[in-house]
Amino acid sequence: MHTLYNHSPVRHVLAACRQSNPPLPADAEAGRILFMDDDESIRSLTQGLLGNLGYVCDLAKNGEEALQLYQRRLGLGRAYDAVIMDLTVVGGMGGEQTFKRLRELDPRVRAVVTSGYDSDELRHHLLGLGIRGYLPKPYRVGELGRLLKTVAA
Repeated sequence: MHTLYNHSPVRHVLAACRQSNPPLPADAEAGRILFMDDDESIRSLTQGLLGNLGYVCDLAKNGEEALQLYQRRLGLGRAYDAVIMDLTVVGGMGGEQTFKRLRELDPRVRAVVTSGYDSDELRHHLLGLGIRGYLPKPYRVGELGRLLKTVAA
């Protein structure tokens, strides 16, 4: 199993994932995901991991970018299958605020929040807002895949 850590060397983790989880054929796309995190290495790593799980992944570094990408996609008549957002974004809109704004654009938005902070109180709060999943960091690739199958279904 692979675990996502903030300090993981991206190329080594991606290489290991590709060896144990070869990419799916192009016609086996599992869905399109919007992933938001302020850490460039986490964005890059997660895009590769999601690709290995069969998802196409668009990236945003903050809530403002996520809103623009989501709105553009809605304009094409194709909402994202799921949005994964880091709870805390330095110098920008984080996951909770972004979710509230996304819900104004699309009441059916399917969102997952990730965070290095984990507590039952935080989970209940986020799920009470309508967020469909919470994934504490560091998370394993399998956990991410299972959660997305549930959320994006």
